[in-house]
Amino acid sequence: MISKYFARSRHLAIVLFIGLGVGPVPAFAGGFGLALESEWTSAENDANIPFNPGRVNRDFDQHMGGVGFSYDTNIARDEPWNYRFKVGYRIGRREPDDDSTVRVNRRIDSEDPDEELISYEPDNETVQGFTLHQAVGYGFWRKEHHRIWAGPSVRLNVDWYGPVTNLDVIDVAIGAGPEIGINQHITDRLSVSLSASYNIMWLSESLRVTGKDRKFDGYQHMGAVALTIFWRTVDDVFEPRD
Repeated sequence: MISKYFARSRHLAIVLFIGLGVGPVPAFAGGFGLALESEWTSAENDANIPFNPGRVNRDFDQHMGGVGFSYDTNIARDEPWNYRFKVGYRIGRREPDDDSTVRVNRRIDSEDPDEELISYEPDNETVQGFTLHQAVGYGFWRKEHHRIWAGPSVRLNVDWYGPVTNLDVIDVAIGAGPEIGINQHITDRLSVSLSASYNIMWLSESLRVTGKDRKFDGYQHMGAVALTIFWRTVDDVFEPRD
């Protein structure tokens, strides 16, 4: 039953990604930007979740920062809709809420039934990963020098770290939530955008070991703030609508 629910959730997320990706994208307008992002995460991945095998407490708090490249279809124009796409790399620290020990097989080239188990006790870890973020915004305040917009966003995170020798931990999280932003136009070609988003995400953690990987499923709350400098095309200019 849980696998079917997860499959439906995954299919819904894919539909949301496609839906955002085919949103209104005016031709030859918009801008490309360099983004700096700071992210805070609180994850629930513990024994209280019935489909968490092993009933191990995997809750954690996480703070990460990173850089990325972004594209927005409408930064300054007096049009209501914009679609924003961002891909980036990030790195940060993870702080587990509990010191529960996890015992798994070592990750080796061939399976050895006599191989001793690794005793992995969670500790503060350096985590790195990639993120893919999409949003559709409605510009409810549009002026010559700034634009304020809000709308839904969808996010995919893929993180990894290796706490002990021959053991890899990979996290995949996908979710959705609201986002709001303000674009300040510095010149006729440059804009600075400050945006804030909140996502509720499904989290799947995999300990890659010998034989079958060990997995933990849960969810996380994630907030992020991004500052992006955009270079706009010649057609992305504010012209008041009649």
